[in-house]
Amino acid sequence: LSSGINAEWPLRPGGNLPFDIEKEDIEERFESYGNIRYVRMVYDQAKDRPKGTAFVQFKEKDGADACLSSSKSNPITLSNREISVRLVVDKSKLAFKEEKKSGGKDNRNLHLAMEGVVKDGTNAAEGVSKTDLLKRKLAFEAKKKKVPTATLR
Repeated sequence: LSSGINAEWPLRPGGNLPFDIEKEDIEERFESYGNIRYVRMVYDQAKDRPKGTAFVQFKEKDGADACLSSSKSNPITLSNREISVRLVVDKSKLAFKEEKKSGGKDNRNLHLAMEGVVKDGTNAAEGVSKTDLLKRKLAFEAKKKKVPTATLR
């Protein structure tokens, strides 16, 4: 759900919407909170059906505020399902939150990239065919190109 007046107040009803829900059903349910500018449903292109998530934009900020505060005290139901309503997070703010949370630290678990690496001449290489060693070496070189960092050696 978003207000349309202030881009900082977008809200989203979703997470548990029935797949057979119609746009009109969502409009009907949320119009009690305020005038609706539009409803956009998220579709799964591969399955040609809704994903269970939608966005509702109110014409005025008060409608979005009323919906959000009401959903916190009384869960909103649609087709006998309790649905979640939340603020839509701006991507630029989300990136900032993730960076702040990790403290700029690389959290990619790069030690797992070394899994399966067997170097020629080591105890692990004993009994491994030359063909298999070559395949492992090529796979490791491909990983190094995909993940350019000093931690893969």
